[in-house]
Amino acid sequence: MLDALAATGRGADVYDVDANAREAPTALGVLSHYDAVIWYTADDVITRDPGMVPGTASRVANDEMLAVRAFLNEGGRLLYTGKYAGLEFAQGYEFNPETNAPCDPDSGADGCQALSDDFLQYYLGAYLYNEDAGTTTKGTLYDVLGAADPFTSFGWSFGAPSANNQEHSASFITTSGVLPKAQFPQFDSWPAAKYVRPGGPFDPHTGTYYAYSNIGDIS
Repeated sequence: MLDALAATGRGADVYDVDANAREAPTALGVLSHYDAVIWYTADDVITRDPGMVPGTASRVANDEMLAVRAFLNEGGRLLYTGKYAGLEFAQGYEFNPETNAPCDPDSGADGCQALSDDFLQYYLGAYLYNEDAGTTTKGTLYDVLGAADPFTSFGWSFGAPSANNQEHSASFITTSGVLPKAQFPQFDSWPAAKYVRPGGPFDPHTGTYYAYSNIGDIS
């Protein structure tokens, strides 16, 4: 990623959360010094520390989200990317709001709080997370084609050489696709690129119409 930025003539600095004692960068002390930020989650599924049980996340995840949200509120620009970027917020994993320590979501105690999907929906315009939306039945990925600015004339294919991290995909249903732009203009959002695939979550694979029952085990 640094090489790609350098090739465009843009300089960049790296803030490594692990190298900074698992502390999120602050909006004022770190992020505000930059016009744009790339939040790269690499191969992480969930931000988690040793000892944390399934269904929970580290408080670092929430701290990072709050810092980036404050950065965006002040006019900053964000590229949020990674193999599973958005999953932990979309799935509502729980975390300990007081300290970066494990919590037990099944204990019934008041020690857990769910990560909110408001950040995805209202700041990034990504209302619904669509798991494996670009994955073929063979486990490869469909090509991607630009659908609107800034990617109108672009297209991408996945394959070698790669970081061997292309067995998972996702897409997002935009917020304006759920909340009509005429009623909610403050959340104006659009898909800038799409997987080149047959059908989709809101399109039939063939023909014009389709039926959906939400019951997969009863004919």
